[in-house]
Amino acid sequence: CSFIDDRVRPDEVVILLAYNGGSCDLKWLWKLTQAPNSTMNIPSQLQFFLDPLQVIKNYKSCPLHPEKTKLESCNLESIYKFVSGEELLGAHDIVNDVKAQTCIV
Repeated sequence: CSFIDDRVRPDEVVILLAYNGGSCDLKWLWKLTQAPNSTMNIPSQLQFFLDPLQVIKNYKSCPLHPEKTKLESCNLESIYKFVSGEELLGAHDIVNDVKAQTCIV
């Protein structure tokens, strides 16, 4: 992947972060890179995947766990508003979602 190759040294490690990405993004990445005759590959530097939603939901020690926040939903918009105090405008737009995830993590 030229994006990673252009920005990350071969000896560095990359973490792919995607909110609720385990249910969709990671599966598509895997399918696209592992399909027969695919010319795409997962760069060697990409060694970890982090889904913040799974951390929030499954680790009770997380300050954003539902038992601590009492939020009705753990969707990105709700968690972002809880953390930042602001509405997430333009949710599901890649740039806005990345900014929200950066704030949360």
